[in-house]
Amino acid sequence: MAGAIPVQTQEDIVPPTPKPIGYRLAGVLLAPGVAATMHLVLTGPFGLSLESGFGLMTVTLATLAVGMVAWIAVMLLEQGLGKEKSRRIWMAVAFGALAASILAIVPADVTTGAKWGLVALFSAVAVVLIPTMAARGQKD
Repeated sequence: MAGAIPVQTQEDIVPPTPKPIGYRLAGVLLAPGVAATMHLVLTGPFGLSLESGFGLMTVTLATLAVGMVAWIAVMLLEQGLGKEKSRRIWMAVAFGALAASILAIVPADVTTGAKWGLVALFSAVAVVLIPTMAARGQKD
């Protein structure tokens, strides 16, 4: 038919649904936000002084770096060892790193309250990163 007007379909009108971001990417992006929020809460309402090298920018960027390194490490482990074995290794290494970071706080030259605040901050980041990197059925 000459001169026919094309008909719009639903696909032309409604945009496709966006792809969900993977658990790991979500963890990498969420962890710095959690760390920054914890830092602001600890130094603001709780009045703790974490300034012995733990400023807001340092905490946020370090958490982002740790998240990226974790993501890369998990992907490399999965390529070399498979998903199940790499997941077990990741969990062991992650909990070991958390324990080492908490033990490193003990000799720090800060108040006892600040030490507990740092333990809370490190634990909050671990609560985000460890499960998201070990999640089953995720999209990387």
